[in-house]
Amino acid sequence: IYALCRHELLHQAFARAGEAQHSARYSGRLSCGCGQRISTLLPPRDIKGKLLNPQNAPLHSFLGKSGFVFHMSAAWASFGRLELQWLLRRTMSRAAPARAYAIADRSREGEPLLTFGAGQPPAPPATDTYDDADTDLDMESDASNGNGTGIRTRTGVRAGAGANRGAETDLSIGSTAVGMPHARASARRLRVVYPCGYAGAEEAFLVDLLLAPCAPRVSCLVELLRDFAAGEHARVRRVMRNNTLFVLQSAQFAMVKDVARVYGVARESLHLVHISNGNIYADRILQSLASYEGWRRPVFRQYWVPDDEMGMLASASALGDVQWFPIGMNPQWMRLIPAIANGSLPLPRASERTHLVSFLGSTHKSARAPRIAAVEKFAAVPVYHHAGDRACYGANCQDTRYIDETLQSAFCLHLPGSSVESNRLYEQLEGGCVPLVVDEFGPGEEQVGTVPLEGDAAIAATEAAFAPLNAVTGQRPPFVRVTRKTELRSALQLYFANSDALNQLQQRNLEWWQLAKAHFTDRFQRAVCPN
Repeated sequence: IYALCRHELLHQAFARAGEAQHSARYSGRLSCGCGQRISTLLPPRDIKGKLLNPQNAPLHSFLGKSGFVFHMSAAWASFGRLELQWLLRRTMSRAAPARAYAIADRSREGEPLLTFGAGQPPAPPATDTYDDADTDLDMESDASNGNGTGIRTRTGVRAGAGANRGAETDLSIGSTAVGMPHARASARRLRVVYPCGYAGAEEAFLVDLLLAPCAPRVSCLVELLRDFAAGEHARVRRVMRNNTLFVLQSAQFAMVKDVARVYGVARESLHLVHISNGNIYADRILQSLASYEGWRRPVFRQYWVPDDEMGMLASASALGDVQWFPIGMNPQWMRLIPAIANGSLPLPRASERTHLVSFLGSTHKSARAPRIAAVEKFAAVPVYHHAGDRACYGANCQDTRYIDETLQSAFCLHLPGSSVESNRLYEQLEGGCVPLVVDEFGPGEEQVGTVPLEGDAAIAATEAAFAPLNAVTGQRPPFVRVTRKTELRSALQLYFANSDALNQLQQRNLEWWQLAKAHFTDRFQRAVCPN
């Protein structure tokens, strides 16, 4: 019997709250190690010898609400799945795995759990090896056939909104594809493993723009783990090889480390891109940096936060061990880049737009409603917005109203959620809307277990989050940015009164965003593209 913890299955943004609940539940009591073996009895029985069903009250109440049960019994012998047969053999030989891993398969309806034991696949890997050079393998033969087998892959830039994962597309590099005319595709392809379904907002921006010069060949993490659990060694080895780039959330690190160890692939040869770790703050920086030990340098990560008192984050950055990149845009905006670049989707001048100041995100969280009211008061201008939840993320988002309203807004008020950054910031830059930032409006969101920051703590968080953007030109981005809300009117007065000044500010922001995309793409190209 293995106890699996909910916070290790959640999207990283929500894991912190779940972890706090888990710690409170077991504080001062019998600890509950996530994924750890509780019992290896086959079948499990109570002290009177009665068969114990994990769904019945005694065991279920003991485990509590912070975990749920992954149950295996003597019925394993009747199952045809290789991993269950292997676990049965291991258990009968008193060698049951000390830990079980679990990941929700968000590519399948109902998000079923994929569970597997740590340590070894059902049979030892074959001893044959592959040349480290990527020889343009026919990965389509491994593509998912709808029966849940095979690592699903795709190559290059999406063909469009209806493109199927697994379909080969020609990689087009240039201003009409990724908005960077200088980008040059690598002669060899970069293998990329992505947690499909866990971070749909970032996937297109990372894979189709920042990694585009590397000609990425993308596989889904859950399919790699499924093949690992089933002993499909040839499939796993075609992906788990030197120089593969893994895009991971924190809870997925241990799984990939275990697979790499089993197949004899040194983590020093694997690239790591750490995503979704936006609400760690200073109390988690050292822990986060420690998790990068053993991976190939540099490790790339989203989100920059106020450093700890020892300056560990700044030190790691200065040494080149850790590099930051922006969270970027949702797929619907990525699909607009060619049209914006070639002028078929014109960007209206700021002075000709319908709304002077807009906020185009959800208003039901992170103290956004009172913050909008404060901006209206101190800027002496109405803020165009919609009340309630307006969340729309991932490949399936088709919020044309949001796009139209962005293109009709001169200034876009940036209000944090669980982190300072948001996809809206970069999407609105793409749409020619000038960001309006108030530093004292800090991050925090009740749903992820944090409280919106105010005052000096908020200012420090905002400053830290935007500091890496200074590397694009060596100075701050040309956003309109004030420390306190009381400074809004004086900061905006010139642009409200002078159309030429407003249009020039818009142009500076558009030019800066093109430079930023090129800057961060170049960082990835230098660090991870095959030679």
